[in-house]
Amino acid sequence: MSVKTTVEPRNGYLVITSVGVRDDFNSVLEGSRKIKEAVETHQVNYVLADYRKLSFNVPMQDALNLSDAYVHDTPEFKNIIIGVVTNRKDLEQGRFWESICDKKGYENQVFLDIEKADNWIQSQIKSEVLNV
Repeated sequence: MSVKTTVEPRNGYLVITSVGVRDDFNSVLEGSRKIKEAVETHQVNYVLADYRKLSFNVPMQDALNLSDAYVHDTPEFKNIIIGVVTNRKDLEQGRFWESICDKKGYENQVFLDIEKADNWIQSQIKSEVLNV
């Protein structure tokens, strides 16, 4: 099954929704490339990734591999703040990815609730505006 991704610009951030199955590391990398392209196209640094209807059938090790890919292939991810909404099945892997990214200096949070994720991303935007 392929992954269908949509991008919805909102006030200061993007909602990127993906539906389907990512069942190999290349499909995970493709998802990151789509985020990077959307951020560049819309010139925002805040993303709410809605992955509630997306399954990750990849080894836990790929969360580490993805953070390594950020360092080597997409250093601009250091400037992108991402709130990810996942499903219960993929929560453990999402939390693992979140902890690795945190250790490497990326600002990402994983949620099960879309409203909490939306509130978090909006609070990050407001925080930046207040600090400018």
